[in-house]
Order: sequence, then C-alpha cells, then structure tokens
Amino acid sequence: MPAEWLGAYVTIFASENDHEAALKRMATNLIQQGYEIKGVEGKIDQLNPYEWDEYISNAWSDFPNFYPKQKEVLEALSGGGALFYSPYAGYDQPPKSNA
Repeated sequence: MPAEWLGAYVTIFASENDHEAALKRMATNLIQQGYEIKGVEGKIDQLNPYEWDEYISNAWSDFPNFYPKQKEVLEALSGGGALFYSPYAGYDQPPKSNA
C-alpha cells in the first residue's frame, strides 16, 4: 500500500460453506499480508459462481480484465476454494463522519 494512504477499501470474494467462515478466511488472509482490519462495511452477499461473468460485467465493468473469468472461478472452486480481491480504493484523508 502506498505510504501516503491512510487506508483502503477492498471487496473480497471467498468460497466457503457459510459467511462466517468466509469472513474468517478473508480476515486471516489480510492479516497475514500485514494489513490491519478497521471494520466490515456493507452487506455480505452470496453469489452463484455460474453467474460470475455476468456479475463482473455489471458490477465491475471498469475492470473487465482484472478479475478471473468464470471458467477460472469454477476451476478454483473445484480445487477447494477461491479468494479474489477487487482493486483497492485507497484514501489519504480520514473518512468523513456521518454525524
């Protein structure tokens, strides 16, 4: 992470049996990389891996070549799991309070 960033937002996709296991896996992976987790924002969604390409096309249309293709996702899932990150959106000033 660039030194001038105070933090970053990232969307993570993980394959697990339930959302709690997915969160634990994601957190463990980030901590092992040396990141500090400040919180989880937004909701946790379950995605159908057979609709992956459609989801990426709709939700991440600015990054068509960043994510693996559906075939690669299905291969990763058949091999015991997958973990994918969105591009990091860094910030260099504290987030504004909603108060």
